[in-house]
Amino acid sequence: MNALTITFAIILIVAGCLFWLTPIPGGAPAMAIGFALLICSSERAANRILNWRINNVRFNRAFIFIEDMA
Repeated sequence: MNALTITFAIILIVAGCLFWLTPIPGGAPAMAIGFALLICSSERAANRILNWRINNVRFNRAFIFIEDMA
């Protein structure tokens, strides 16, 4: 079940990135839901994303933007 959740989260993140580049709305919410599923289903992914946010200002700004848009 955990592998299915992680796979679905990655698909949502990729789809959100694709929707972001097209005029179809919904890219930011799809990415936010994908990241939320990924963080909730995998402690390793949650720690890695937290470390990226701490160490990379640009990634943190992008993540804040996605959170605000969702």
